[in-house]
Amino acid sequence: MNKIKGSSSAVKMKYLLFVFAAAVLVSLPTRVYQLLALVDTTNGFFKESDVTIPVLYGVTVVFGLLFLVLSFISKEVPSPKLPTGKNPILGIASFVMVAGLGADMLSILRKIIPANHGSGAIFVNLLKANLSKNGGAFTILEFVFAFFAIIYFIVFAISHLNGKASYKEFKLLALAPLCWSMTVLVTKLMNAISFIKVSELLFEIFMFVFTMLFFLTFARISSGVFTEDSMWGIYGYGLTAALLASIVTIPRIVMALVGLDAVEGNEFNFAHLAIFAFIIAYIFASLGIGFKDGLRNRRQVNEIELPDDDIIVKKEDSDEYFEEAETVEDDEATEEIVEEAVEEAIEETVEETVEETVEETVEEAVEEAVEEAIEETVEETVEEAVEEAVEEPEEVEAEEDDLKPISLADLKNRNKK
Repeated sequence: MNKIKGSSSAVKMKYLLFVFAAAVLVSLPTRVYQLLALVDTTNGFFKESDVTIPVLYGVTVVFGLLFLVLSFISKEVPSPKLPTGKNPILGIASFVMVAGLGADMLSILRKIIPANHGSGAIFVNLLKANLSKNGGAFTILEFVFAFFAIIYFIVFAISHLNGKASYKEFKLLALAPLCWSMTVLVTKLMNAISFIKVSELLFEIFMFVFTMLFFLTFARISSGVFTEDSMWGIYGYGLTAALLASIVTIPRIVMALVGLDAVEGNEFNFAHLAIFAFIIAYIFASLGIGFKDGLRNRRQVNEIELPDDDIIVKKEDSDEYFEEAETVEDDEATEEIVEEAVEEAIEETVEETVEETVEETVEEAVEEAVEEAIEETVEETVEEAVEEAVEEPEEVEAEEDDLKPISLADLKNRNKK
């Protein structure tokens, strides 16, 4: 699989956007027709068989596989490191996601809180019954994770509106959108209705499957835990989730505009539209759209590697690199690259010089200390030897005095004493 991954330079990521537009243009009219003419809004079942039913399912599967395969084999996947600076488009889309999550929280409250409160015991019993009917503990988790996801998307939006990537510091909070989509998926699967027969529910389930995979890749990239080719998941999972989200949301909006009711239990949810808007905005941002000079200065995985120290390393040979450098039209961008390279070279030279100076200083200090210690030891040894040499003659003289011959008179004097 690693050999296939990123093996085709013919597949450009911007072409996937044209494929996505074609998928939307084919699937949306078909789905609108089905909801208007074929689907029973009371239970969601098809009232009669029609050729558009397998056609829509087939189109969705084919385009979904195209998004996954083409993004996987493409050699021109954008870098997971988004361009720096402000991006108002992505910032606004993040606030749309905040509004969608808030709408989802309100819909949960409407489902589980009884309309007629009554006494305390009745209220508690009705609350338990509503919880049990709408997913139980997973509904509570959905509410909690939606709250934390709102906090994260607020930080994410502000970061792209003021140009500071402060959202990267909230690594744990980046998992909140993923956890929210997982709990939504579980509550959908716990629905007593057969999702195979109810097309609206089936599309929602697969939408959240790919939304979950998209937010998994998004969490890895936003928290800095990614490989250089992680961005293919943003395109493969993201475009598939966006296609399903458009099939789920836009036909329901059309139904409301013409004055018809949506399928019971599968009404319009602003969170689904917010998912669609955020995914498209994030993909545009990865292409540099929304950033100042982003389209001109965006980087691709086939052009750069992403080491741990964030240093950009060209993969091409030096000859190819300089041939491409001669064709660069943006002189300002080239000057900035040269300045950064010069600054890095100066910093490395200064660091090496400081290290060499410190090593030499330490070596000289050690040598001086050793020499001083040797000199002191020699001096002390010499002094001790001299002192010993001075003391020995005196002792010899004393011994010689004792050995001199004694006269007879002295001997007599000693005996008298």
